[in-house]
Amino acid sequence: MMKSHGKTPQHRLNYSGLVESIARLHVRTQAGAAAAVNQFLTLRNWLIGGCIVQFEQRGSDRARYGERLLEYLSADLVRRGVRGLSVTNLRQSRQFYRLYPQIRQTLSGESQRLWPDIHQTASDESFRTIGLTTR
Repeated sequence: MMKSHGKTPQHRLNYSGLVESIARLHVRTQAGAAAAVNQFLTLRNWLIGGCIVQFEQRGSDRARYGERLLEYLSADLVRRGVRGLSVTNLRQSRQFYRLYPQIRQTLSGESQRLWPDIHQTASDESFRTIGLTTR
């Protein structure tokens, strides 16, 4: 004879509802987290492209690195433990920045509140906070 441990059909129904609620909550929050990560990665890639463009436009060190800038940059970033920024990815980030300069203007007040460091970096005093100047 099996013991019911006091579980009534009503208890099982409530427990099933609890399981279902938590499972739905998990799926929704996981989707939200993925969307937030995608937003940050998009901004990161745009900002990386901006850093490269600003560096190239300054020109002072450009001759030193020449056309191999992205190769040197990728290798140095790997040495610092930064992964996922191959020469191809750096080239694409630079192209992304050049194709979508309006991202700077479209950063909303909400993004300023949520991501003040990123908003500051992409502001009119662009890239000063990361050691590059536009002048």
